[in-house]
Amino acid sequence: MNFTAFKSAYSGQEQAAPVSVDANPMFVNAAGGDFRTCTAAGVPAASCTGPSPAIGRGVDLYDLDGDGNTTETIRAGAYVTNAESIGLAASGRRPAAPTNPRILVRDQD
Repeated sequence: MNFTAFKSAYSGQEQAAPVSVDANPMFVNAAGGDFRTCTAAGVPAASCTGPSPAIGRGVDLYDLDGDGNTTETIRAGAYVTNAESIGLAASGRRPAAPTNPRILVRDQD
């Protein structure tokens, strides 16, 4: 299926607000690993020439910001909560061992 056929077959979904865009997402510095989107000229970095077309393209369907609104638009992209941890904790110690582990065994037919 080519893009024209796709748009024809799924036109109702493709044009649902906020509509999809096919444009440069205007990352701050993709080559350097800075995938923040530009919000204005010079913001959040001097390399930004204007706002990213990705701003306001996502919809907070799962109320990820916890404000009770599941219809508001959000910036498209990946988000981290700063609660993620890979490896040793900030203190340099290993994470605590799990307590009260359980093993569930299912009957196999």
